[in-house]
Amino acid sequence: SNLCAQPETIKEVVDRSNLIVIGTAGNSESVVINYLKGQVETHTEITVNEVIKGTLNQDTIKVSSPGGKIEEDRVLVEDAATFRNGEKSLLFLNELNPRGAYRVPLCTGKLSIETIANNKVVPCFTRDLLDSMDCVNKDKHIELDKLIERIKAL
Repeated sequence: SNLCAQPETIKEVVDRSNLIVIGTAGNSESVVINYLKGQVETHTEITVNEVIKGTLNQDTIKVSSPGGKIEEDRVLVEDAATFRNGEKSLLFLNELNPRGAYRVPLCTGKLSIETIANNKVVPCFTRDLLDSMDCVNKDKHIELDKLIERIKAL
């Protein structure tokens, strides 16, 4: 969508992330955070498979994205991350919110991990990745291992 300006560099995204993990989504639950303003957020349980930046002393975390569904009312927030149960993703998370959930930033907070030809890959989502030799296939993916190496080298 047009609200998402593509980040210039992976460094920019890493610098503004408090916690970067690879995780598997569990159950999601939407909660009303402000009745008057009709604000809803969705909390998802994430089983952490690997911590790439930051420190964590638990195996599961809760993440929060704006929007969600309460009974029959759906509040859609463009570019907010959504999670399917069992889905694996690379998450660039912000600080904990007052409800004890790490905030998933719009646009760049979640990269879904796919398997293509036995390689785990994620989309090349910054300009420097798109311009790099690592972003080779026509679908514009980078191997997850290569991206993790780049993040850890920063």
